[in-house]
Amino acid sequence: MHVSTLLASSQELRLEHNQCHSLFLSHPPERLTVKEQLERLVLQMYRSGTPYSEAVREFQKAFIITVLRDLNGNQVRAAGKLGMHRNTLRRTLHELDVDIKSVRLLRRRPPVSARLSSAGEMKASTK
Repeated sequence: MHVSTLLASSQELRLEHNQCHSLFLSHPPERLTVKEQLERLVLQMYRSGTPYSEAVREFQKAFIITVLRDLNGNQVRAAGKLGMHRNTLRRTLHELDVDIKSVRLLRRRPPVSARLSSAGEMKASTK
């Protein structure tokens, strides 16, 4: 019996070769649980020869980017959701070469000074 092991965040996930093989071939992706989808992805990456360190890096990058997008690039809130300090998140983003500007889905609000000056201009133009 072959066992593939993925270590991530001090948790160990053991996948028996036969279980993964039948899982990979049996159910359509939309009916799989998150765990089953992850097991399928791990098996696919393993079979394609993806090194462990690259697999962990890609998972970490995708996970962090997903949280950041959900929070429109707010790093303070994302760090809280991820259970890490904001500085740790910033360092991790740098290590993973993530461009935070590309993560934001919406434009940032202009600074208060710009909003106040544009509001003043609008009042002056309506008089």
